[in-house]
Amino acid sequence: MSISRTHLFFLALTVVVSILSPPGRSEPFMPGSVAVDSLLYPGEVYVITSAELTEYNINSLYDILEILPGVSSWRNGPAGSEEHFSVDGFSARGITLLLNGVPFTDPYDAEALSRFLPLSRLKQVEVIYSRSPLLTGVASSGSVINIVMEEGGREGPYSAVDFTHGSRNRRSRRIWFSSPRAYINAALVYDEYLQDARRVLPANEMALLGQYDSRSVLFELNLVTERKDEITLRLHRYEDTYWGTSFRPYRRDIFSVPEDVRYKGFDSFLRYRKNDLTAYYQLRVVEMKRASGWTSGQINRAALNWKGRRGNYSLRAFFSAEKGYFQNLLWGNWFDPEYGNLEGGFYLGGGKANTLVWRCGFTGGFHDQCGAYGGGEGMLTRGRPDRFYQSLIISRRSRIPTVAELFQPQMDRTIEGLNVRTGGNSGLDAEQFDDLTLEAGFWGRLAVSLFARKERSLIALSGSNPALYASRTGGEVTGARGRFTGQGEFLGTAYNYALNLEYFGKRSDSTPGVPEYRALGRCCFRRRVFKQTETLALHLDIMETGSRNFGDVELKNYQVVNAAASLTVLSMVISFEYRNLFDIQYQTVPGILMPERHFRIGLTSDIFD
Repeated sequence: MSISRTHLFFLALTVVVSILSPPGRSEPFMPGSVAVDSLLYPGEVYVITSAELTEYNINSLYDILEILPGVSSWRNGPAGSEEHFSVDGFSARGITLLLNGVPFTDPYDAEALSRFLPLSRLKQVEVIYSRSPLLTGVASSGSVINIVMEEGGREGPYSAVDFTHGSRNRRSRRIWFSSPRAYINAALVYDEYLQDARRVLPANEMALLGQYDSRSVLFELNLVTERKDEITLRLHRYEDTYWGTSFRPYRRDIFSVPEDVRYKGFDSFLRYRKNDLTAYYQLRVVEMKRASGWTSGQINRAALNWKGRRGNYSLRAFFSAEKGYFQNLLWGNWFDPEYGNLEGGFYLGGGKANTLVWRCGFTGGFHDQCGAYGGGEGMLTRGRPDRFYQSLIISRRSRIPTVAELFQPQMDRTIEGLNVRTGGNSGLDAEQFDDLTLEAGFWGRLAVSLFARKERSLIALSGSNPALYASRTGGEVTGARGRFTGQGEFLGTAYNYALNLEYFGKRSDSTPGVPEYRALGRCCFRRRVFKQTETLALHLDIMETGSRNFGDVELKNYQVVNAAASLTVLSMVISFEYRNLFDIQYQTVPGILMPERHFRIGLTSDIFD
């Protein structure tokens, strides 16, 4: 794979500025987080913490996606099925999920590996509305959410457990242990989720799908030198089994025998951090087996990130190189593609916090199949987040095609009940999007965001039989997002509430799961009980979702109400949740029913701290 002069420039620039950087950190920092940066504009990243999520019974990432403002999600069946999400109506394809700032996606079709997140060690979830490479370190991506997992040890040895159980034998078991914070620290993390099959097909009520078992084991070793250099080694083994088809559009005929899908993977991760410089190497090996065949892939990724300050200016630079190898057998077709990709970016910003902050930057990439691609952005924000602020960001984003879109040979598949011959296209170009976002905030309680997007280039199936992936001109997306929050206390009971509204004037036909509108209402009451030693919390979440269009099929709007209660006793949280309180039948993709009314109970506790 050839290396362009642009990439040599980005690499040389990153190395030079990192060598010249002064000792100690010159920028704010939190391990794994992208939400701590002096060049952020208010409202660019939404954060929900593990403390807030502890009062719910979280089985998977999908349970979290449902309560995130600005995020539309849809799933092709019970837990374990293919999940998609879109932030502000942006593409649901490409790199969409980060784990501590590092891509956590399947190398073949870039599907988010959300089923294998180590949620037992969850610190917070970050929704990156701008999708800025400044924050993600990725020049080619779709909608982006970063999962922040706790790193390193605490002051003393620490261990925590988390158990949930619910209707249909939904149950999760999570436990982790960490040695004390020191020059050498180790952690061991185990996550498991299981569920029984259930009825999800309106056209065949006798069919039971979704018998599912997911397991994840993670080992982490941290070393800190006397000069405060940090070295992290992380080994992550994960696998799951699923009875019943989970991956769209390869949906089987609804009256045929369900298939057994097995997926497994192993990640090796080595990172070195010195002051404002971070370098890491990652090796990911995955394999999936199912009735249609099997896919296996190996991804090697190396990256370098630097952030620093020179006088009144903040600088950011990143560079990454990725190489992938595959061996696939699908529908009797053998193919073993490979690809290489280089990316880099440089950002410059300045200003004074709470008055005026600006930034601009450029990114570039070279993919050995689709060639060069690039983008950039400019941002200006004025005011204080706790009073009044205004922000403007203009950007061009890119997404490179997946291995499936590039290399999949022509093969017969069933798409929405029709037999269609489809195939990849090695001549695809990278997708390009032009974005404009205006945002204003008032006194830390009200924020309104207006956004517009022009899809300059899209990748979509074109033709009837065969249907081949092709690059074409896209459409436009326009929408608005608002958030209103408040809190107070009445008769010794603390309360808080939030109302999130999203509306789309225009939606992209390349992201069909995005609803016309979405409203999230949430209220919470907390009161000290039992001689003021324990805390009782009550939650009510109301979700109203507008219609979704999948081609000629329109899914109607629906409302879901969830109620939850939790009691905190010392270091233990006992929780109860009743989901879909009024037993509403609804679908997020055609022909698949989402969970009926069901309950969950949970227990979270520190074993010793």
